[in-house]
Order: sequence, then structure tokens, then C-alpha cells
Amino acid sequence: MNDDEEFMRYTNGQRCFESKTETYEKRRKKFREQPIITNIIKKLNNNTYIKLTNALKMETELSKYNSKSYIKEKYTDYISKRNENLFYLLKCYENKLFRILHWFSYINKQKNQKQTL
Repeated sequence: MNDDEEFMRYTNGQRCFESKTETYEKRRKKFREQPIITNIIKKLNNNTYIKLTNALKMETELSKYNSKSYIKEKYTDYISKRNENLFYLLKCYENKLFRILHWFSYINKQKNQKQTL
């Protein structure tokens, strides 16, 4: 309540807009959709085949596994798939863009919280 005994209205949509959450998430998603070379296969007759995928596909494939399973076989399947993709995902996420967007979103949230109080 303010001095005029009116309630302050602060919605999640307003918070997302002021902290620019949607715009940063769209930029991250666009970058994660860029192709990544995951495998280069050379055949005997000098033909080279390159397997391309993107970080978003790797993440969705990994999300199909249960990381909290107590069944040993399912958990080992998850770990093996995670280890296959981990190198490429880390290469993707070590990009400076992700750290910058994370920092900006943190700063905007702090400004937003300070403004509402």
C-alpha cells in the first residue's frame, strides 16, 4: 500500500518485461539453434561426411532421459548420453554471449527489485 492506501499491482508479465527476460531468452535460443559439428567421418575414397546438429537438439535428446532414476541401467544410459554431448554443449555455452546475457538479466532484476521497494 502506498500513502493513498492504494495497493501496488506488480505482475509477472511486468517483471519479465522490465528485466527483459523474453528478449534475452530469444537471443539464447537463436544462438543454440546454430549448427555444431559433432562428427567428421572420412571414407576410403576421400569423401568426407560431416554430422551437424545444434545445442537445442542435444538438450531435448538429453531431456528424454531420467537423471534421477534409481534403476542402474537407466541411469547409466543417461550418463553415457550426457558424456557424449557434454563436450559440444560446453563449447557452445562457453561463448561470451551467454555470460553477457546472464549478467544483464541479473542487473535488470536487481534494478527492478530496487525500484519496486
